[in-house]
Amino acid sequence: MKLHQSSIKLGVRFISPIIPSIVLFGLVFGFTGGNADLPFLLISSTSFIIFAGTAQFFIILAIIQHDPIIPIIITAIVINLRHLLYGAALHDYVTTRGFKRFLVAYLLTDEVFIVASQIKKKINSNELKEDMIHFEDALIGAGIFAWSVWNICTIVGYYFSDLLVTLFTISSDFIVAGTFLGYLILQWKNFPSDRLFLLEMIVIGLVSSFWFQSSILLFVILVLGALIAMFEQYRENVRVMSLES
Repeated sequence: MKLHQSSIKLGVRFISPIIPSIVLFGLVFGFTGGNADLPFLLISSTSFIIFAGTAQFFIILAIIQHDPIIPIIITAIVINLRHLLYGAALHDYVTTRGFKRFLVAYLLTDEVFIVASQIKKKINSNELKEDMIHFEDALIGAGIFAWSVWNICTIVGYYFSDLLVTLFTISSDFIVAGTFLGYLILQWKNFPSDRLFLLEMIVIGLVSSFWFQSSILLFVILVLGALIAMFEQYRENVRVMSLES
């Protein structure tokens, strides 16, 4: 499998601004498992095998809270359905086959998708030349960097959970909300027109974390987010129709 160093470095450079959030949540994830005395293999394997961020947090917290297995499976699947949309959005850009295509799919997290969107945006604005970039290699570079940082921080957070307990003594439900909402905050800069919606979701998530447990919390955020999005779209349609008339 041939990889082009210049494109790998480009991916690493694009994802670097997001790395601090990956460090923080990786430490919190490792700490959460260590503080609950879960087996190290269980915590570490969810990072180096699954590598799904929010879904990992939900599964571990649901296990800690002894949630029923069926709601855990259903909610984890619902959370990760967004990856189908990511794959569809990048289908025409990822043209490679074989193991490299599998590697791109495995590493395609929310952060890597943001990198892909930034690269596409710069190509469309002629800030980057498409024929000079190997798109898949850039995504692999960004993904491997994020994967490495996440796994290292998971291990550090797990083994130093006793030291971190004074820093991260917060509700597990708040951690779920914070993890979910962290991705919304990343969209703040890239989508100025959606900032009102993002702000509404941030407030709803933080407030809901004081009332609902983790398995219900994400469901509440997703449902309310969908309803608010439909309402905002309805208002926009009414505004456009009024301007046209």
